[in-house]
This record gives sequence, structure tokens and C-alpha cells, in this order.
Amino acid sequence: MYWKTAASMLLSGRVQAKYSGEPNLTDADRICKEANFNLQWFCHMAMFFLESDVLKHSGNGYSQGKRFDALFGDDLDTIQSAAWDGFLGLVGRYAGNKVWPPRLAQQSGLIEFLRLFWTCFQGRALPFDKIGHIFLEFSKLPEAMLLAPTITETVPVMTS
Repeated sequence: MYWKTAASMLLSGRVQAKYSGEPNLTDADRICKEANFNLQWFCHMAMFFLESDVLKHSGNGYSQGKRFDALFGDDLDTIQSAAWDGFLGLVGRYAGNKVWPPRLAQQSGLIEFLRLFWTCFQGRALPFDKIGHIFLEFSKLPEAMLLAPTITETVPVMTS
């Protein structure tokens, strides 16, 4: 349950928030070294919490959002809804602009999209700074292309 720890670290007051809501990297680096956390993961979780309304940034710090209690409780429906909204919010943030009007996550076919996406890119590295654009372009592919019965050419997967 590292994500609960990350939320508690953000609420502790030891990490200040930038105007955009992103954590101050100096503060985040210090607390991540003390907790032996990955700095990038911690910053991405902070943005995920903001997008899913688990946390909100107020002033220089963070406070509990509307869905905070669901994070530490057993309300699976609220956690699932928060996760969907958080993911769609992050994709919109990293895609650079929103091309389609926002829709409810439950209506977007998000689970099916993610299954198809990760199946297609299984074993391949994707550059993080381009992930939003890749998600956006993948979502624009015609349905007939995604439902093709066979793949005629296989691409070798590089492993280390």
C-alpha cells in the first residue's frame, strides 16, 4: 500500500505544492530519500491524487480532497471511479490538449482501451514524455484496424 504512504507524506506538510499542484522537487527529493521512495513515482502519484480528487492543493501544501476517505476505506466503487478519473486526467494532462469533450470514465470504455493498448505494446518501452500523445493517437485508430484477426508481421521485442 505504497500509495497510501505517498498520500500521507503529501499531507504531512513536508512537501510544498507548486502553483500547478505538482510537488516541489526539492521537498519531494528530500522526503523520498528519507523514505527510500522513487522520486518520479512519488511525483506521478501526487498528480494522480490531484486528478482523481483524493488530494487538493491549497496554498503551498496539500489537503484532503472529496475522495480521500475512500482511499483509506473499503469503498471499492469510489476507489475505482477515482482511479478512472485520475487516469483520464493524467492522459489529458500529458497529451497536451484535449481533443474530445470530457466524458464520464464509466462510459469511455477505459478498461477495454487499456487492455488493448497494453496488449499491443507488451514488452516494448514507451518514452514517458510522449505517453499522453501515444494514448491519444492510439485512441484515434479505426476500429477495423484494432480488431484485425491476425497480425501479418511480427516485430522482435528487445529484452535486456
